[in-house]
Amino acid sequence: MILWLYGRTNRKADFRIHTNRRRVHVRPHASEPLFTALRRTRPTLVNVVPPGTAGLVPDLCPRHGTPVLVAHGET
Repeated sequence: MILWLYGRTNRKADFRIHTNRRRVHVRPHASEPLFTALRRTRPTLVNVVPPGTAGLVPDLCPRHGTPVLVAHGET
């Protein structure tokens, strides 16, 4: 399950973790991001918190305009 979520992310040349907004929805919750898999026939992966994501929050990449995960407080 975790590999599936991370397989939907990508590191571009700016070294930020870009998420594929067509396949994964990421929203902030407390101090960790919640992932929801999109395009599923049944909502099987909803509000999943992968290990190692504490302190990350979703944001927009200033260079690409796509969703990214950044450390809390980093812009």
